[in-house]
Amino acid sequence: SPNDRAGVAASSDGIVWVAPMQKLTNRAGIIAQIRRLDINGGGIYIQPSMQKAEETLNREASKVRHLILLADGSDSTMQDGALMIALRMFSNKITTSVVAIGDGSDVP
Repeated sequence: SPNDRAGVAASSDGIVWVAPMQKLTNRAGIIAQIRRLDINGGGIYIQPSMQKAEETLNREASKVRHLILLADGSDSTMQDGALMIALRMFSNKITTSVVAIGDGSDVP
């Protein structure tokens, strides 16, 4: 709904917001921002991505806060500490879903 908020960040050679957190009032504009997402190589940096998401979501006043981590199932690096971040977010009422693309070694 227009009252909801969402954001999309990409992790490759760093973490970059392709669509910063915003109200969903301009659906076409947000879709255009997300379509700028490009594959640049490098790994999917799990821990830094989750850290950035936690910082951002902690500042959100929304009643429901949820992180969806979409990652390559065979190229997800820097995973150490990610579970602790997810648990810490959960204790702050921020839920997390993880979706792995493919069937690589990082899927389990």
